[in-house]
Amino acid sequence: MEVTKLYLIVGTFNQNIQIMDVQNHNHIGTLSGHIGTVTCLSTTPCGRFMFSASVDTTVQVWSLEKMLPIQTLQRHEKAIYALALWHDTLYSGSEDMEIKLYKHFRL
Repeated sequence: MEVTKLYLIVGTFNQNIQIMDVQNHNHIGTLSGHIGTVTCLSTTPCGRFMFSASVDTTVQVWSLEKMLPIQTLQRHEKAIYALALWHDTLYSGSEDMEIKLYKHFRL
């Protein structure tokens, strides 16, 4: 689960990400793109972008302004259970016992 100034965002077992309005909790939309349970989410400080990880071994990069996927990152061999964003680097931790770094995000 992630909370921004605008959205309450929840990853689900049914491979989707649900977006709700943080003020009134109305459902805004559903993001689809993973083929496995969404295990963790991370948003950028500006709230414009989001990263989602899944048991499908991928990290998806999303535009929260357009509610569309931007890119799929595939570097793990097993399910991803941890995401952390620090400055311009995204870290992902996986059941494959590895931590991957994705640098130079211009957010």
